[in-house]
Amino acid sequence: MRNKLLIVLLAIMATGCAGTRDAYKAAEGVEETAKVMSEHYLAILNELNVMKANGDLAGAALDRAQSVVRAAAPAIDEVRLASDNYTAAKTAKTEAELTAALSRAAIQLSRLIDIIKPVRRPVTSTPVLFPMFATN
Repeated sequence: MRNKLLIVLLAIMATGCAGTRDAYKAAEGVEETAKVMSEHYLAILNELNVMKANGDLAGAALDRAQSVVRAAAPAIDEVRLASDNYTAAKTAKTEAELTAALSRAAIQLSRLIDIIKPVRRPVTSTPVLFPMFATN
């Protein structure tokens, strides 16, 4: 399971910005990786919101993005819950559960990155949050 997580995280790091790559590299252990992944997810949501506001994400691409966000949200929630459980009781079982949750969430983040890459342009405005990409 750790090897699968490592492969997916490496793929995410390869496609992310320098700050994202540095954050994943600096994360020590599954608990810190979970925090980085949660922040990365929020950054992706903000980027999607900016793309929609700028008109860069519309039509079928917007529909696909919304679908992937709906699929990713439970995976990120699972990471947060597993991270809380691991923080409360650092056992082999809770570590394995968190590692598995990270692997599933990393796949969803990768899908979101695939949506962003073709329409990405430098973001120069303040992110605008829209309810369709709200985290709760």
